[in-house]
Amino acid sequence: MLQLAFFVFWLFLAVVRAEDLDPDSTFTLGNESETAESYQAPSNLWQPKVGERWQIILNSTILLHVPLEPQNVKIWEIDLFDTPKTTIDALHDVGVKVICYFSGGTAEDWRPDYASFKTEDKGACLPRWVGERYIDVRKQGIFDVIKARIKLAKEKGCDAIDPDNIDVFSANGGGFRPRISKRDTVAYFRRLAREAAAQGISTGLKNAQSMLEDVWADIQFAVNEECSSERDCNIYRNFLSPRRTSGRNGRGGTQRIGKPVFHIEYTAESMAGGPVRREIDTENDNAAPATRRQCLARNRLGDLFSTTIKKVNLDGWVEYCDGYVAETQLEKGLVIKGLANECKGNGGQSKEVTTEVFNITKS
Repeated sequence: MLQLAFFVFWLFLAVVRAEDLDPDSTFTLGNESETAESYQAPSNLWQPKVGERWQIILNSTILLHVPLEPQNVKIWEIDLFDTPKTTIDALHDVGVKVICYFSGGTAEDWRPDYASFKTEDKGACLPRWVGERYIDVRKQGIFDVIKARIKLAKEKGCDAIDPDNIDVFSANGGGFRPRISKRDTVAYFRRLAREAAAQGISTGLKNAQSMLEDVWADIQFAVNEECSSERDCNIYRNFLSPRRTSGRNGRGGTQRIGKPVFHIEYTAESMAGGPVRREIDTENDNAAPATRRQCLARNRLGDLFSTTIKKVNLDGWVEYCDGYVAETQLEKGLVIKGLANECKGNGGQSKEVTTEVFNITKS
């Protein structure tokens, strides 16, 4: 009888392990009682400071062997796939921490691992982005692709990752039936961040503000696009500032450190494609109101945000809230190939198109 019991037990484990390896299996939140406060990230992860300056470049690679601009900026975000390890090594050599960007919630048909996404795991097309579709973040097969990307980030020496498009649930559930829920997305993101942490890599939450409290302990920073323009920057108040949370019945609780928000506001562009320059006058509320608003000049939180003003193509140009303007020298613009018919970007005609990366790469 005892032998039979052991046999049944090991058979159960074998079934569970086989399911874990099944790319068509799904996973859920797991521990029903788990909260952001019940998890503690490894202490060896890079934890950037609140208010640190940063630069983000996603449409090209940085030109080496020239002076690095902007000077004295020690946090840079670059594209995981497009940036060679030699560039990341060169940034490390001058004391820069590197955040590596990839999409964590969509399949982009120009990426080298695109064929790894099964057709049935790809959902609705993104409205403005040719060749990009939401992915079913509930599927083990999807997580396997993302896990491989995290491994690539480790191999290239990335200090952190910025997985974009996480909030699939907010886009009509990604076009899947049943719809992907916020709960599904939180489960997926926690798993993603903890896989990165196991590799010694920090993780940021891109936008997806409604998830912030659910994944606070799993992330070391947030990345936000245009919360000033959208007038919802106050959502980050508790994230930026140290505080103690209350435990059950007012007892216990957790001491939270403030964590940075790497904030992007996009500047208007002239007909020639260059940025519309605005002078910043911090003493005069009537001067340069657009830039003052972007920099949250009238908000006490403004000094806590790590704000950059960028062109929408996220090239080398950057402006900071103290008026400092710089332009990073870049390699020749990248050219990529994608299947425009993937999301009927060209009337659904099956043809290969070549598109400059800044037309379809998004942050």
